[in-house]
Amino acid sequence: MPHTLQSLYKPQSIAVVGASANPDKLGYVLLKNVIDYGFKGEIYPINPAGGKILRHASFKSLSDLSKPADLVLISIPAPAVPGVIEEAGRCQCKNAVILSSGFGEMGGEGAAAQKIISTVSETTGLRVLGPNCMGVYNNTDDLNGTYFWELPRVKGSVSFISQSGAFGGVMFNEIRAREMGVSKFFSIGNQVDISHADLLEALVDDEDTGVVGLFIEAVKDGDRFLRALAQITKDRPVVAFKGGRSDAGMRAASSHTGSLAGSYDVYKTALQEAGAIIVEESEEFFDALMALSSQRPPKNNRVAIMTISGGPSVVAGDLCEETGIDVPALPKTVQKQVLNLTPPFAAPSNPVDMTPQMNPANYEACVDLVVGRSNLDGVIAINVGLDRPEFANAFIKATQKYNKPITSFTIDTPELTRLFKEAGVPIYPTPERAVKAYRALTTFAARPSYRKYDKKIRTKSPSETLRAYRHDNPKCDLVPEAYAKKALSEYGIPTVDEQIVKIYSSTVRAAQDIGYPLALKVHSVDIIHKTETDGIILDIADEEGLLRAWKELNHRFPSDDLLVQRMMPPSLELILGAKRDPAFGPVVTVGLGGVFVEIFQDISLGICPVMADQARHMLASLQAKPLLEGYRGQPGINENILIKVITSISDFMLANPEVVELDINPMLASGDQLTAVDALIKMSI
Repeated sequence: MPHTLQSLYKPQSIAVVGASANPDKLGYVLLKNVIDYGFKGEIYPINPAGGKILRHASFKSLSDLSKPADLVLISIPAPAVPGVIEEAGRCQCKNAVILSSGFGEMGGEGAAAQKIISTVSETTGLRVLGPNCMGVYNNTDDLNGTYFWELPRVKGSVSFISQSGAFGGVMFNEIRAREMGVSKFFSIGNQVDISHADLLEALVDDEDTGVVGLFIEAVKDGDRFLRALAQITKDRPVVAFKGGRSDAGMRAASSHTGSLAGSYDVYKTALQEAGAIIVEESEEFFDALMALSSQRPPKNNRVAIMTISGGPSVVAGDLCEETGIDVPALPKTVQKQVLNLTPPFAAPSNPVDMTPQMNPANYEACVDLVVGRSNLDGVIAINVGLDRPEFANAFIKATQKYNKPITSFTIDTPELTRLFKEAGVPIYPTPERAVKAYRALTTFAARPSYRKYDKKIRTKSPSETLRAYRHDNPKCDLVPEAYAKKALSEYGIPTVDEQIVKIYSSTVRAAQDIGYPLALKVHSVDIIHKTETDGIILDIADEEGLLRAWKELNHRFPSDDLLVQRMMPPSLELILGAKRDPAFGPVVTVGLGGVFVEIFQDISLGICPVMADQARHMLASLQAKPLLEGYRGQPGINENILIKVITSISDFMLANPEVVELDINPMLASGDQLTAVDALIKMSI
């Protein structure tokens, strides 16, 4: 990076290209915003006509400036933008923000213009935000370099990076309505140069940013993006909202793994592994940011629900259980103490329903008694219509005293609401939203911390088997089963004993080498799913059965080789594999396999490199985890051996970048015995 991006959002001077005295022009709006929001540095309107614009002397071009501008804001028609960018590069300006649209998103001439901009940025060191963006806003330093003229003035710790400019408008509307404090906003548009990763790296050292909100459509340089994200989430929460979650385009992939590991699943996994909190609705996005910007994360996920309104607390309790938040019952001794402070018909367990009839003088003692419990990490406060300041003050005092987080649901309580807002207690209009906001706190507290982001992982040597196969078959993208398994075995992945045969005599010799019982399969890159084409015969017990099977398959597939394979005993069937994602590179998959993989779709993903702690988490997230541990008398699987197989698949994918998909289905597993029985590898041509 030629220079840090601090001068993008903390410039000493700004040039506005396209500045206009006509209030109907966007260049007028842009310049007026820079002025009205109190920017304290030099302001240079750029307009070929010259003269004064909004009381500032204008310049005909960037070349007329006495010194380079730190930040060039560009609001002119798209065809004229490349020339201005070239001029900014020649003049050694530091940053340019292109608010104009009509570039790569339009194709044709627009895409060609975007290419010119990219080249200028690369060759001159000019950093470019956009094009097709809404600009940059720094509330801390009074910079409004956007088209938005009604931005929140409350200074705070939340910074936003949004690929969508329009979502920036949604963001500012929500921020104002919620009276939240904001620090910075970046609209990155087409990412011709400055990307999510660049801005995340910049915010790592930004003391004014305490929480980051990300709106993502597509990521450039996934590895760098994840490393920057993981660096921030070490001590600050990041809430990520992914737009464009359809997997329709991924379903055409040729293997099971390709069809199951859709693009959104990969994004979700990648972001979660780097410590981000994932949301899937804009309401949930802002709710989470509201809680995370005002509350500390809990030490664990045990929460108290305290209310004077029974019904909503039942709803909150149900959702807590569904989303993994523990609502532990209070000990009997504590319940008795609660009943000493409440009416006798109160519910003292957890949720704690103090009832509307409770003496307001007892709120403080009761809330302190519950919130102060060491086995509770936070509280969700619920109040419908009982506007008692004592209720609010009790929760404010207790959560501050014990340093515990709080979210709340309250309606029809103006005084209570005022007190909560003044104390920074986030308020939500439904119990469900209060719970989901609290879940954002617990998710951040439980975020993973994988070592892979702190160091460069050394890759292993490429597969000799794949190299030889590619040399002999340069136009073939699929690797036949036996060659695929031989390649995997180079990385310590256990595979079944087998031999490729053609004539019957070699089939007999292979059977003698391997031993009965056997399976006989057609061996062809054109036949992936053998059970669907009657291309496999199982449980061959002797040579007589072998002859029948050979004749049957040889008649059905006369031009193809056959594969003699040891018949493995019945075991749990797993699917393991990988795909190469365009944003994040190789992704490992593991789940319940065999013919049921597409029925149950119980699959867990891991972004490479997959290390042992990450692989263990992948297994823990499977619904089939009880089967792996042993269920109803069935043997379990040695988890450490399975973890080693998963990390070996990661090694294989990193060492062989030409592999785009890998599918091991099934991997038979029982106790210490794991065996890859069938495998498919797809390579780029």
